[in-house]
Amino acid sequence: LRIPYIVRLLTQGCSDWCSALLEGSSDHCLEKLQGLGVNKADERVAVFDACLKARAEGRFLGSSALGASQIWITSDVHSDLSENLAWLKALPSHRDDVVIIAGDISHEMEVIEKTLLIFKDRFGAVFYVPGNHEAWVRDNMEQSGDASYESSFHKFEEVRKLCQKLAVHTSPQLVGDVWIVPLHSWYDLSLDLCEQVPSLAHLSQRLENWSDFGLCKWPSDMEQFAEFSWTGLFPCGVSDHLVKSNEAAVNAVNIALKAGFGTSVLSFSHFLPCVQTLPDWMDPDAEAFNHKWLDHPAASLAMKFSRVAGSQLIDAQLRSITADVPV
Repeated sequence: LRIPYIVRLLTQGCSDWCSALLEGSSDHCLEKLQGLGVNKADERVAVFDACLKARAEGRFLGSSALGASQIWITSDVHSDLSENLAWLKALPSHRDDVVIIAGDISHEMEVIEKTLLIFKDRFGAVFYVPGNHEAWVRDNMEQSGDASYESSFHKFEEVRKLCQKLAVHTSPQLVGDVWIVPLHSWYDLSLDLCEQVPSLAHLSQRLENWSDFGLCKWPSDMEQFAEFSWTGLFPCGVSDHLVKSNEAAVNAVNIALKAGFGTSVLSFSHFLPCVQTLPDWMDPDAEAFNHKWLDHPAASLAMKFSRVAGSQLIDAQLRSITADVPV
């Protein structure tokens, strides 16, 4: 899966380096690829052959890195709400800039398309990764209700195809010297504050009406019984599945960085990567949670949110992007 990403990055975003790669003997080129982390012999040969083919077909067009004066970031646009859509339509033009949308545009495909088109009109390039609202597939909150998609994974695939049609970036791209890396993700229980502060677990006994539990649909082997879930089920395996789906792109960016293309990385996800990013974790340098940080009227909400906030798998993956790279 990662070979197409590597080839695309080398022949398009890093075409100057790709041209240099093909100088000298084939053994030298293959040795270079191994030095960049393409460790399997068959992968090195496949990348080398694809680069040769790209050169023969005249697809080395110079660096395709995007330019941008500024990079803007937003999330949770929820443009199915009229006031949010009005705000969006009033945005001034930033055609020299890039915008990142970190999920939760809407659960309706029509609204997602309309919103992305507005962003496309206002900005020079648009990056996007879905949130939890995009995964909603059921028509109502009853688990027995018919799903409009085979599964939430199917819905994500339709969103990806829409983005491809609109030329909205859902995979890594070099912007100047910065790699922008969208990370598809979900939540598990690895950020659960009940593990950090067991004495306050009673504040998170039940997640009433958390819409994802009723409106998303996952394969049965990715759900497990959870007493705190109002449906009795929790999507325990979804975060792992989605993080694995990022691996090819993440590995390819790591290789490009080792090749000297790009000096920094800006990754983004809809979900939080570690407990220190939880809203109530007041000291980001602290390894343990201080229960005094929950001395406020919304303590119960904070405990419940931590169960659906994100996954430590995201943190491990975003760090792997720059593994062995001095950035």
